[in-house]
This record gives sequence, C-alpha cells and structure tokens, in this order.
Amino acid sequence: MKTFTLEVDAAEKGPHVDRMSWLVSWFALTLSFALCAKFLKGFKVEGGVGTLLGLAGLYGLMLFAFDNWIVRGILGIFSLGVLWIPWVGSLIMGTLLLVITDKMSKRLTIDGFDAAFSAVLITVVTRFAADKIFALLAG
Repeated sequence: MKTFTLEVDAAEKGPHVDRMSWLVSWFALTLSFALCAKFLKGFKVEGGVGTLLGLAGLYGLMLFAFDNWIVRGILGIFSLGVLWIPWVGSLIMGTLLLVITDKMSKRLTIDGFDAAFSAVLITVVTRFAADKIFALLAG
C-alpha cells in the first residue's frame, strides 16, 4: 500500500490561517479569564460569557498595540533594560496591561499586582496550550 503525503507551503495556506490564530488567541484569553475568575483570589469578573469575550478582546487589542518592540524599547530605557529580557518583559508588560484593563472596565476587578501577575501567568500558559493544539489541528 502506498502512502501519499500532501505538503502545503505556508504561502499557499492563505490569510485564513492568520484569522484563525486571532480567533484561537481570543478564545484562549477568554478561557484564561474564566479560569482566573473561577480559581484565582483577587480576580473577579461580573457578567457572563459576553463580558469575558469583551474583556479578552480589550486585553488582546492592548497586547497587540502596546506589547511590541517600540514600546518595550522606550520603556526599557526607563526600566534600566529589564523590559528587554524576553520572558520578564512579556510578563511585566502583560501585567501592566491587565491592570490598565481593570481600570478601564467596571466589570473586572483585580485586587493587587500579585493577582494580576498570577492571571498573566495563567493567560500565558493557556495561550501556549491553545496555540499548540491549534497547530496540531491545522497540520
């Protein structure tokens, strides 16, 4: 019996793969916010799935807009280079943006920097797992 394999070039996959990765990221952030609200002390969400989707969307847009090399470059100077360390910079920026998301929304309450940092750790793990699962399913 012959086995056939189909190899698809990245350019042939098209833009739908990028759109799907946005949806997977949004789903992962929504799931991580739900997990944080359920299991993390000091992280409260008032509302249902719609609120979780909205908060995850807001936080995701802020990550997209502000967690980049330009902002990290400028803020890295003021932090004496701490934000230039890859994992540390991502965790600190994610935590700061989550605190800002808390301040922008009446339906999200985060009690302290430690709760926000713990929530960012949960979101990082959830997004990593969702990306890996999506990569396996997408082939």
